[in-house]
Amino acid sequence: MKNKLTNEQIEKKAHNFIDLFAGCGGLSLGALKSGFKGILAIESQKNAFDTLKHNLIETQKNSILNKLKIKGFEWPESIEKKNHDIVSFLKTHTEYLKSLEEKVDLIVGGPPCQGFSNAGKRKEDDPRNQLYKSYLDFVKIVKPKIILIENVAGIASKFNKTSKSYKDNIIEKLKDDYFVDGKLLSSEIFGVPQKRKRYIIIGFNKYFFHNKININEVFDRIEKESKKFIQNYKIGNETFNILNTTAGMALGDLDGKATGIKKQNFSDDNAKSKTFKTFPYKEPTNDYQRMMQFAIDKTKQVDSHRIGEHKAETVYKYKTLIKITKRSKRDSFNFTNEEFAEARWNSKKQIINVLKDNKPSPTLTTCPFDYIHYNSPRILTVREYARIQSFPDWFEFKGIYATSGSMSYTTPRYTQIGNAVPPLMAEGILVVLKSYLKSVNLKR
Repeated sequence: MKNKLTNEQIEKKAHNFIDLFAGCGGLSLGALKSGFKGILAIESQKNAFDTLKHNLIETQKNSILNKLKIKGFEWPESIEKKNHDIVSFLKTHTEYLKSLEEKVDLIVGGPPCQGFSNAGKRKEDDPRNQLYKSYLDFVKIVKPKIILIENVAGIASKFNKTSKSYKDNIIEKLKDDYFVDGKLLSSEIFGVPQKRKRYIIIGFNKYFFHNKININEVFDRIEKESKKFIQNYKIGNETFNILNTTAGMALGDLDGKATGIKKQNFSDDNAKSKTFKTFPYKEPTNDYQRMMQFAIDKTKQVDSHRIGEHKAETVYKYKTLIKITKRSKRDSFNFTNEEFAEARWNSKKQIINVLKDNKPSPTLTTCPFDYIHYNSPRILTVREYARIQSFPDWFEFKGIYATSGSMSYTTPRYTQIGNAVPPLMAEGILVVLKSYLKSVNLKR
C-alpha cells in the first residue's frame, strides 16, 4: 500500500480528469469549472475536437480563462492535439495509458447515444451501442478513483423482455472493482433552462475508498446540493442566482426586440453564405444572462448568432405555431393535427417545438429545425442553442453550422451542442464528486 497523503496535502492537490467521447467539451468545461485539472480528452470527430481544443486546450489563446480562474488542459507532450478514435488510441497508446495507472482521479465520458435514444430509431444492433466497451477498457487500464458515465434515459431500458439494459451491462462489468450505480437526473435542477433527462452512472474505486460508498446517497447529495449550487453560483468574485431559469430568461438579450436594436451584417468563413444577419447584445436583465455574458467583449459580434431567414410561407407557418402556443395553456410542446392544419403545415416532419418564454426548453436534439423561437418566426441560432445548453458566450464553436444526410458525420455546430452534456449539469455533479476526493480517507 502506498503512503497516505495528509489532509492538508489532499486539500492542496489538483485533482485531474480524462474526458472520453468528449465532443465539443460540455463535460470537460464542467470538470474544469469545478476545479479539476484536465489531462486528456478523446474525441473522434474533427469539428467537435476543434471546438474543444480552441476553448479548453489551447488555453494560451483564451485570456478569459484567466479571469475565470480556469487552467484548461495540461496536455501530454507525447500525444498529438487532434481528434483521436478511442479504439485506435487504446491500441497505439497502451504504454502511455499504463503510465497513468492509479494516477487519475476521474474519468468522465458520454459514449454515443443514438442507438439508445428514444428520440431516434433506437436500434439494438447499432454499432455505436458497443462503444461503451472502449470506455470500460480505458478504465480497466488506468484504474481511476472515480468514474462518471452520461447517457440518454434509454440506456436504462431493455430492448426486449429477455435482454439486459446497457446500463445493467455496464454496472455488471464494473461492480467488482467499483461501488457503482446509476440514476436519471434532469438538467433544470442545475440551473440549465432545459428539461433534459440524462442517465448518470457513478463509480468509486474500491481500492482507494476504504469505506463502502452508497451511490444512492451520493445521488441524494447531488440533488440536495444542486439548489445551493444554482442559488449561489460563483464566477470569480461574483455570485449569481440561476434558479428556475426559463427559455425567455436565457435568450432575451439576444433576440433584437428593442428600440434601435437591428440586424447587422456579419461574416463567417464556416457559413454557407459569407455574409449573414445577426443581432448585437442587449443589456442583461437577469442573472443567467449576466452569467452568460461574463467577461466577454460586448462590442464584438456574438459568436455563432446567425439569424435564420426563411421563406415567406415558412414564416407564416412559424408565426401561426407561435400564436397557437401562446394561446394554449397546456404544458405539452406537441401540436394536434387540427393545429398543424391551421398553420398550413404540409411537412412530413411532425416533431416541432415552439419554445415557451416562461418555461424551460424541451430537450434539444441535433436538428435545429425541431425548434422555433418563442417570439420570432425562425429557428434558434447556434448561440441560442448553446445558451439553452448552458455554454457561456465566451465558448466559441468551430466548423460548419449545419448539414444533413450523408454529411452529418462532420459534426456541425448544432450537432456538437445537441450531443453535449450541459456544462452546468456536469459542474453541479462534479463539485460533489470532487468533495469525496478531499474528505474520504484514500489509500495511497
